[in-house]
Amino acid sequence: PYLLDGDKVVTESQAISLHLIYKAHREDLLGKTPEDRVWAKVIAGVLEDLGRDGMGLVYNPNWETELPKVVAEKITPRLKKLNDYLAGKKFFLGDNVALVDFAAYFSFHVIRAI
Repeated sequence: PYLLDGDKVVTESQAISLHLIYKAHREDLLGKTPEDRVWAKVIAGVLEDLGRDGMGLVYNPNWETELPKVVAEKITPRLKKLNDYLAGKKFFLGDNVALVDFAAYFSFHVIRAI
């Protein structure tokens, strides 16, 4: 994807998201505090791992036989980690939605399709 913004062309989904956040002066969507921003990166890392797990299945010719093992050994523990972190919170960084929440929604949608 790309975004045309005046004379700027911004490519890549994450860069486009950051560009829009900075343009709107909504840096709070990255986390309100430095600690929030660190946790957002932790959560994003777990989401990236989930994505790799899913993509590993997509490109595996034996995906049907590998699926139960990958779900049990990789996907379920990662989802539990995210669930445990989210416990008692409205969003991953507390009461306010952040960019990482949108990434999580997308990841959960993809995992659900598996």
